[in-house]
Amino acid sequence: MENAIRVRVTVGEDHTVRLPDDVPAGEAEVIVLFPQHAAADRARRAEARQRMFGRLQGQATIAADVDAPLPEEILADFEGGPAR
Repeated sequence: MENAIRVRVTVGEDHTVRLPDDVPAGEAEVIVLFPQHAAADRARRAEARQRMFGRLQGQATIAADVDAPLPEEILADFEGGPAR
């Protein structure tokens, strides 16, 4: 790399990058390297976001007649007409 310099920067919570004052002005190609622990943190967060089947087991019940036809007055509300 011609005219390469290595600079440590601070990345804020709002993802802004603060360069030291002694970095020369002008166009530059930037290569960003994250610390090794950052990749592990991302992997851990992704793992935590995965769905866990059975997590709510026993906290809800489904009625035995869940597939039974609706009463006429409720069915009429869905169909937008008067009850038959």
